[in-house]
Amino acid sequence: MNWYPVEMHCHTIHSDGQFTPAQLAAHARAFGLSGFCLTDHNTRAGVAEIQREAEAQGLSVLPSTEWTTYFGHMLVQGCTSCMDWEETTRDNLESLLPQIHEAGGLVGPAHPFRPGNPFGTGCHWEYRIQDWKHFDFYEVLSGEDPTRRYYNHRALAHWTSLLDAGCRLTPTSGIDWHRPLKEGLPYATTWMGTEKGLSPEAMKAALRQGRTAVSIGPLPLLTLKQQGQTLFPGDQVAAGSVTAVVEADMQRRAAQWSRWQLEPLYWQITGPGGAVLFRLPFQAEEQETPSFEMPAWCRAELYGLIGEEPSLLGFTGPLYRR
Repeated sequence: MNWYPVEMHCHTIHSDGQFTPAQLAAHARAFGLSGFCLTDHNTRAGVAEIQREAEAQGLSVLPSTEWTTYFGHMLVQGCTSCMDWEETTRDNLESLLPQIHEAGGLVGPAHPFRPGNPFGTGCHWEYRIQDWKHFDFYEVLSGEDPTRRYYNHRALAHWTSLLDAGCRLTPTSGIDWHRPLKEGLPYATTWMGTEKGLSPEAMKAALRQGRTAVSIGPLPLLTLKQQGQTLFPGDQVAAGSVTAVVEADMQRRAAQWSRWQLEPLYWQITGPGGAVLFRLPFQAEEQETPSFEMPAWCRAELYGLIGEEPSLLGFTGPLYRR
């Protein structure tokens, strides 16, 4: 499995961003990314330009949009043809999702617990959702210094509760990138796992398959081993005994995250309800847990310090019991 750092939530002057498409592509390259998603609000105006500029920087770009209403913001990844946002009410969003999926798009809430009125109309998710299984992913971490923001703590708890309810939502992060990053503040990155390289279709496949990890520090890796098989985030695992293997890639993007005074301290294997299945002192090299019965789902989490403050540093997408 090959892993690539991607920013999932970006804006340009074609909506409310400060970047031209050329500037966004240049900043993405300088930030050590392999690709990004252009998610301007309710428009596809910058698509042709961003594709040229990303190619010039050697980056992959997934043309997308941020479906923006007074009731919440929804990322539509890989589709810019569905623009019925003006017809959206607090109660009818789910009825509009099939047309997005039929057009090849993938959907997930953006910054669902960010403050809303009167500070940021529409930023807080107010849609009434009957079945979250209609969604594909969930933006768990958003904005600057994300693992220390209360609204992201709420998003992590909500995503966990949705996993418990059987909703297999791929975790992502989003800078919600409108302007140059603030010096000294950490930002999360979504890592996408693919069998080959990174392309727009590979990015969509990683979202569909649950092949992601989210981290503001080193890339956290989790595999499960069962009867000679090696299984990755997003995979379905047969009921029975498994062992978990965790590992951290300390080289990729180290020039970025090493500036933020991060110190990994321990791994945690987490299962339903946020229960701690195992806790292991941090080491970058592979570590294997004792065998355990596969729960409904499990993920790996990496904890440590940012400066001197304890914090979640990153986590993997879950694996699921078949």
